[in-house]
Amino acid sequence: MSELQHARIAELCGELRLGAVPGLYGATAQAAAARDASFSDFLEDTLRAEREVRRSRARGRLWLPRLSITTISPARRSGTSSNQQSAPSLYLER
Repeated sequence: MSELQHARIAELCGELRLGAVPGLYGATAQAAAARDASFSDFLEDTLRAEREVRRSRARGRLWLPRLSITTISPARRSGTSSNQQSAPSLYLER
């Protein structure tokens, strides 16, 4: 395969958000040729490999709930008069 063709395939994969395919299709094409597989088999193998890369990336990410930080002024805190000098509190919400 030429470098120009590889670049076109990589560009198309980028537009289609198939980020792993440019690095995968060479190996899956060779494996498909070695076992005399059809183009459909090659395509299925390549798409399955893309899916596995995505799944492994998703498992590797640390998931944290989104938190919003709200500043509560001293006057709004219960039990504190507005005349008292104190720093604002931070309140975390999910």
